Amino acid sequence: MSFSRKRESRSKKSGSLVFLNIAARTDLDFKYTITFSEGVKRVVSWLDKQNSIENSKEEPFYEIIINEWKRLTGSINHKLERIDGDGEGI
Repeated sequence: MSFSRKRESRSKKSGSLVFLNIAARTDLDFKYTITFSEGVKRVVSWLDKQNSIENSKEEPFYEIIINEWKRLTGSINHKLERIDGDGEGI
């Protein structure tokens, strides 16, 4: 299994850690109807339709953050794959 697939399966397991909803589940019988990922996609789509997403290329601050995030996550993935030793990642 590749590192990205393992990471994805871990994030599905830990999704409830992002927002604690124990009280809602207990008191209101709350149940998820969509995944966290689908919720994010819907929010981004709605923001895009509202013209509420700024162009990061027009804001140097955002561009720096995005480029550094890409660089660091790529570096972390590469290092974790080397640790595993079999080319499959952790």
